[in-house]
Amino acid sequence: MGTGSDGICGKQMRRPWLAWATLWPLVSAVSAATPCTVDGIVRNSVTGQPVAHAIVRMISTGGDRVGYVATTVETGAYHFDQVEPGEYLMSAERTGFRSAGSAVRLVAGQKAEGEELRVAPLGSITGRVLDSDGEPVPEARIVAIRPTWVRGARLYRETDSAQANDSGEFRLADLDPGRYRLIAKAPDSNPLRFSISEGPGQPEYHLGPAYYPSGQDLDGAAPVDVAAGQELTGIEFKLPMLPVFHVRGQSAAPSGNWNGPTFVSATRVDNGRAAPWFADGASLKKGGGFDLGALPAGVYVVSVNRIDQAVTQSVSVTVKSRDVDGIALAELRPATVRVHFTYRGDAAQNHSEPGLLLERTEGPGHLAVGFGEFGFSHRAMHQSDGSLLFENVSPGKYLPVLAAKDDWYAQSMTFNGQEAREIEVTDGSIGELDVILAPGTASISGVLVSPAEAEVVAVAEDATAGNAALRTAAVDQDGRFSVMRLVPGRYLVFAVPAGGDWPWLNAEFLRLMRGQAAEVELAEKGSAQVQVTLLSEEALRRAEDQIP
Repeated sequence: MGTGSDGICGKQMRRPWLAWATLWPLVSAVSAATPCTVDGIVRNSVTGQPVAHAIVRMISTGGDRVGYVATTVETGAYHFDQVEPGEYLMSAERTGFRSAGSAVRLVAGQKAEGEELRVAPLGSITGRVLDSDGEPVPEARIVAIRPTWVRGARLYRETDSAQANDSGEFRLADLDPGRYRLIAKAPDSNPLRFSISEGPGQPEYHLGPAYYPSGQDLDGAAPVDVAAGQELTGIEFKLPMLPVFHVRGQSAAPSGNWNGPTFVSATRVDNGRAAPWFADGASLKKGGGFDLGALPAGVYVVSVNRIDQAVTQSVSVTVKSRDVDGIALAELRPATVRVHFTYRGDAAQNHSEPGLLLERTEGPGHLAVGFGEFGFSHRAMHQSDGSLLFENVSPGKYLPVLAAKDDWYAQSMTFNGQEAREIEVTDGSIGELDVILAPGTASISGVLVSPAEAEVVAVAEDATAGNAALRTAAVDQDGRFSVMRLVPGRYLVFAVPAGGDWPWLNAEFLRLMRGQAAEVELAEKGSAQVQVTLLSEEALRRAEDQIP
């Protein structure tokens, strides 16, 4: 075996002394069991060719968290020896490819061979950006947008961006396979270069943004599908000259314990969804005044922010055919939430300190779906009395989700003395969240018909307050899987291609897919065995496309 101190860095793994493999225990573990060996190969999922210089990791799913790292040679092969028996998650990554993973289960002394990991090559989109006269727009910014799902709601998020050269040509590189929407906009630097003004009090015109192929509406944007390894060419934007307007107002001076620089922003609302790639921002003037310029007609949400927290109330502003003045932004005072845990059962003293996330679902003046902090999670540190303290929490609605390390689940939850699944944190308040924990989580094990690179998803039909609504598990080389730490209740179990992002918490999607699930009822400390069939990506996509 070779040696080397930088064997974890995937972009620097081309040195000749790493020609076989770098085996590196990430966390030491001692075992009397006979160690194992693992041999396999990493291949290009499109061409089938071996992939050299890929990093392969094995991370134990057990409590010891032992792990190993190897590097593939020119033939794409990798080798591990002195591996502790147990269950592992394997992953392969290489620059220019999408990471891939699988699961493997090893018994003492096993020599596992033929473990194949297939990584998908990344794609690209090339094209050019022109103005309304057909002239190139140097330094134009091009943004790739993809839909994602957060607690069953479809959000669009910026995933990649590029800048055009002096000829207006651009290349979006290293794109995961999938469906994108694209938008291009004039550069933020030197905006006067793309502006027309006839003087004070006269209309201003700026080179406006446009979704591909043209237009100001995300719903009207043409989807652009990129296959694994595809180099898509010929994408052309024409940016229009649009009348633009100012939004002016006054912000209350932020106080409290907010951290970071302060700025005012206007985020475009596109058919009920926030479009942060279609936004404008400015620094506050001395005394809290602001002037947001160059805004095309549309609906905007205006607020003052620090990093990823709003520090003023958000105001919806509709810009039509003139400047908007007199916008007043009132200060938001950060709130505090203290979490108390009560343990049920005889094992109450034998537990690790649990964690808890507050997942933002809605805020005052914010859009319930798609605004900046939707899906943002607050974290807290443990206090000496065993409680958790969340400080500087933005007012709004949150979903508390338990992150227990042991065999515990949330049996009930109250907020300020009232039973609650979702909590609402008000301006400057101090809230008390009480969680009763019970021991006895359950599990689902089984086998996948026709083993493949897949994962299993267990979706709770009636998710209880404070608990995760779904859990996943990788399928090992023999098609076996185990989904652990499940709250007692009824579940729908699916097998899907690994690495997908599907709306399992969307009621309509779950209704459409229900007929292809294994249904399981779990008692406290219970277990169940199921057999599942792999769903095709086409079937999943058809169901997703039917969601409004």
